[in-house]
Amino acid sequence: MAEKRSVDLLVKNGQETDFRFPAPDYGTFLEGLARAHPDKIAAVHLDVERDARREVTYAQLFDRARRLAALLRARGLKDGDRFCLGMGNRLETLEGYLAAQLGRLVAVPFDLEKDPIDRKLYKLKDSGARALIVADDYKERGRFEEEMAELTAALPANAPMFSVTAGLLGESFEEALAATPAPKDLPSAREDDPILVIYTSGTTGQPKGAVQTLKNVYANAAGIVDWQQMTPEDRFFMVLPIHHINSSVFSMTAISRGARVILCTRYSGSRFWKLAEREGATIGSIVATIMQDLLGQAERVKAEGTDLSSFKRILIGSAPVPPATARRFIETFGIPLIQGYGLTEVNLRVTGVPVDMPKAEYLRAIDENSAGVELTWANVNVWDDAGKELPEGALGELVIRGPVVMKGYLNQPETTADAVKEGWFRSGDLGCWKNIGGRRHFFIQGRKKELIIKGGVNISPLAIEDALLADFPELQSVYAIGVPDDRYGEEICAVLVFPESLPEAEWPAAVGRIAARVKQGHLRNLGKYESPVYFVAYADRALPKTSTGKVKRADLRDLLKANPGTWQKG
Repeated sequence: MAEKRSVDLLVKNGQETDFRFPAPDYGTFLEGLARAHPDKIAAVHLDVERDARREVTYAQLFDRARRLAALLRARGLKDGDRFCLGMGNRLETLEGYLAAQLGRLVAVPFDLEKDPIDRKLYKLKDSGARALIVADDYKERGRFEEEMAELTAALPANAPMFSVTAGLLGESFEEALAATPAPKDLPSAREDDPILVIYTSGTTGQPKGAVQTLKNVYANAAGIVDWQQMTPEDRFFMVLPIHHINSSVFSMTAISRGARVILCTRYSGSRFWKLAEREGATIGSIVATIMQDLLGQAERVKAEGTDLSSFKRILIGSAPVPPATARRFIETFGIPLIQGYGLTEVNLRVTGVPVDMPKAEYLRAIDENSAGVELTWANVNVWDDAGKELPEGALGELVIRGPVVMKGYLNQPETTADAVKEGWFRSGDLGCWKNIGGRRHFFIQGRKKELIIKGGVNISPLAIEDALLADFPELQSVYAIGVPDDRYGEEICAVLVFPESLPEAEWPAAVGRIAARVKQGHLRNLGKYESPVYFVAYADRALPKTSTGKVKRADLRDLLKANPGTWQKG
């Protein structure tokens, strides 16, 4: 048993408690699921481009993951060794995650398509990966061959490289798997063993590898199961990248509950609802940009008569959620949106809007943009810069403790130590708490480093964005960014995104109308000092984004600084 860390402390209802993985090791746990439900469908893969479908049962998933674990260990990997998964949303990626747990290894996913080669090489080398499993998920065949040559050269001597896509570089994944027996005596991950390293999607410098143990991942999974009241009959519809914390942990959560994972190769606005209808999806996970895109297609969905009744709810998070847009989504599709908060370092979700709230309280939570209450296996608080707990409504930094907090940043002990202060993980996110229905709800106001500091006054971009979206429903989305100003140091610029239905030629007039109304004091709940002074329109496709659809605000700020002549003054 690993030494207890102060950040692991968890207090619920005034009592210290702790999470215990419900089996001696992961192999015992997954084998139990496979024996109890051998013929039940565990995972479905939907290839959006080829309109193809593949499924595996619990017995098949256990067998394939166990064979993969045995294959990796036969090729020289030992307890705690890491291997990289360079694939998109494929069943093989999920099998790789489970193989790490079954073989006491550590999976390290990266984005084969969108990560530049320097970042791929950094993750491969920083993780010390001793094997690589890839698929040709590129649009450009030549680029795949060039980058694979660089990645293969960066692996240790004799390290295996398997290709899931037939006939491409590396050994055939399927042939090697078929030739490997599934032994019953594999060393399997226990509570405190690391099983996963996910690199944070930082916008500056190199990303940090968050090391997650079996206990970290499944404590969060248990909290999600409790939060969502998840049953073995649920079908979890996933379109977000599985190499990020969202779909990786949600997929393992669904498997741990004996439910079904429905994994799409990517998000497709034109096929989202039809695929979900066909698969009988009950829960889904999206981000704000997808919410906005789906709203733009509401008339088509209505005209096609798509049946959305299988959905119990759709989860949303990973980036600020505009409440006015969320309310329109709920009213348009009749599906509850359930917001939650978390980050890579705490294994996805540590707060969530309760699914059993009375309707009036739920709608209040939506309108006020609540990120919900503490989940079962986390403590959440709000501190000032001195580490003092703040009262209701006061803005500060969100801090987290409990068994969901990562083991640390790979190869970065000083950075890890800086992130944990007085037994709490410091998130770098700004927020506050408020009492709703007798429970402490948390509200996210953005990253500390994204604050706009105008004349020494801290201004939350999210408050500005919410006000603009509430007062100007013609906008698809908006981003408040601080730009250089001689008088105040920073001034506020609103980056406006209009729906595709509005021709670009009409953008200047639309921007002018909004700018004029803001200058006249049209924005509710915002004083003149907090209101945007500059305005500019961008196409959604032109915004710098991560692979999960979050706008890279630092990159957007740099884009605005490089093009000051495009700003329109209100």
